[in-house]
Amino acid sequence: MITDRVRELVYLALAWGVLTTTTGCDLVAGIGTYCVRGTDGCTGGAGGTGGDTGATTSTGTGGTATGGTTGEGGCDSGAKDGTETDVDCGGGQCAPCSQGKACVAASDCDSGNCVDGVCCNSACDGVCQACSKSAGGTATDGTCAKTSVCAPIAAGLALTCAVTPEGTVKCWGFNNNGQLGQDIGLESLVPVEVPDLSGVAGISAGRFHVCALLLDGNVVCWGANNWGQSGSGSDNGTSPPANVANLSGATALSSGTDHSCAVTAQQTVHCWGSNESGQLGDGTIVKSTTAIPVAGLTTATTVAAGQDHSCALLADQTVRCWGENGGHELGDGTTMDSLDPVTVSGPQNIVRVDGGTGYSCAVAGNGAVWCWGSEGYGELGNGSAMLSPFPSLVLNLSDALEVSAGFRHTCALRSQGGSVACWGYNYSGQLGDGTTDDKDAPVPVTGLTSAVAIATGDAHTCAMLKDGTIKCWGANTNGQLGDASKIGSLTPVDVIGFP
Repeated sequence: MITDRVRELVYLALAWGVLTTTTGCDLVAGIGTYCVRGTDGCTGGAGGTGGDTGATTSTGTGGTATGGTTGEGGCDSGAKDGTETDVDCGGGQCAPCSQGKACVAASDCDSGNCVDGVCCNSACDGVCQACSKSAGGTATDGTCAKTSVCAPIAAGLALTCAVTPEGTVKCWGFNNNGQLGQDIGLESLVPVEVPDLSGVAGISAGRFHVCALLLDGNVVCWGANNWGQSGSGSDNGTSPPANVANLSGATALSSGTDHSCAVTAQQTVHCWGSNESGQLGDGTIVKSTTAIPVAGLTTATTVAAGQDHSCALLADQTVRCWGENGGHELGDGTTMDSLDPVTVSGPQNIVRVDGGTGYSCAVAGNGAVWCWGSEGYGELGNGSAMLSPFPSLVLNLSDALEVSAGFRHTCALRSQGGSVACWGYNYSGQLGDGTTDDKDAPVPVTGLTSAVAIATGDAHTCAMLKDGTIKCWGANTNGQLGDASKIGSLTPVDVIGFP
């Protein structure tokens, strides 16, 4: 369904329950709507693709758009015939677009690579491969074919999981509730495969449970199940991989502390698990062991589950949140919990969203990052230790592709060479800058390039690289770094045995 409306991008980010876990099949804004910047009266009819430069009127797909006279310095906001080179990448930048921006033809991109509707630094850049279930999960750009996933890596409480190129899942670290898919209690210092699981498109991790989005649109969960986190209709304590009931056609997935949510092909949101703060969004505080619809959401494109709250990005690029709000994590300026979605005040043109422990963050189309909610360690990245009832701008960051909000630290995937910047709590070195000092503004992760996916856990962070390998850093009490040891690291180390 999503691919019928617009191409999809592989953006990942996750975290764990008390931090969050974010999904990845998100819409790329701007494709299919073209207008001329710097013109008078550039208005489009229903479904219209907009007027050509210098045209008075032109017929667009499904409607008629009325143009005006070309203003000085005007440029297109998307190529219509593959010949334009003055594409507007957002914010009035009249130049070919950079990594992660929407495109139609190669000439739209400064790299010359338009892959699956997105500008890529290289023809086989993993972050640009579409998550297309209709194509069987395989994206081909003419020079390479890759198995595509929505969210290929997830981090939970002392736990990490990732999707392999073959569509299976490997996990490592803590296993007190069977979250590795193995016998309870047998932690693993290196990746082990979750048995009897295949055709996986994306992964998310909560505090003690894990969920996988399958290529057929079903969702499977395993691990802790005392709040019904498996979604299978029971709350029997722990669960092997089980299908989430009352859910089909899922296109995006996210797991919070003890609950999870998914977006469907109909752009509705369904959640299951704990509901003590109204994080399921059904107007009650009663837990649910099966997926139930969030009230009033019909245009959702992706979802983010935080500690005890949830947020959804809508097609109009605004954000709605619901659940716990004692720390302003809903972003509506109040501290009142909400059992139904409320509008986040402030920034528009949002393209990504994630939820952490008592706070939320979002990426705007221009690469800026906004965060709101409680703050004690600099996790909002605004240069202070003050909470923010409304979205505040993260300092010194203007090229973010994705954001991942963790327990009390946050990381962003940047378009500049696949680098990663982190900020917030750093007691275990989870910021990856070689220190244990907290940071209230982004700092670069030491020596990390070519990242295409990130995941923040409780006290560790991981990144998947373009070549499919994974690096992790921070706490390693249960082997969550995957380097066959329990020794923490202040900088990235290689995960052994992945893929």
